[in-house]
Amino acid sequence: AHSPPIRMAPDPFIKYFKALKKDLSSLVERYDAFFKHEEEFPTLFGKTELFGPRSGRPLSAVLSNLEQALKVHENFQTVNEKYFLKPLEKVCAIVPSISSLFSEREDLVKDLDKLKKKQQKMETMERTGENLAKLSKVIRTFCITIPCVCH
Repeated sequence: AHSPPIRMAPDPFIKYFKALKKDLSSLVERYDAFFKHEEEFPTLFGKTELFGPRSGRPLSAVLSNLEQALKVHENFQTVNEKYFLKPLEKVCAIVPSISSLFSEREDLVKDLDKLKKKQQKMETMERTGENLAKLSKVIRTFCITIPCVCH
């Protein structure tokens, strides 16, 4: 007596997994066909000029253009950082010091101008009015006491 095999109820997760595998396989097959035949790209990326409808480039040409653009961008970043950003950072670090030196210089020039005006004012005060009378009196007294120096 041979008993019939016991059938188990199908696991819902296995069913779900098989359906996903089937969908994924179908998607992979479509991508393989797409890339093998180098179908044209313009309809997929119509928004950019590189992939625009006028270009009509095959996928390999577009990918090589993208790779070249990436290399150029990386070179630009390297050159920019090495030859422009680092020196620019040094210059930018010096600029506040230079600015403060210029402001100190301006302050010194203003102080010198004030002192020069004050000196000129004092010199003119000495030559006029009371000071001139006092000075002439001192000179006369000096000339009377020491006549050989004045004449």
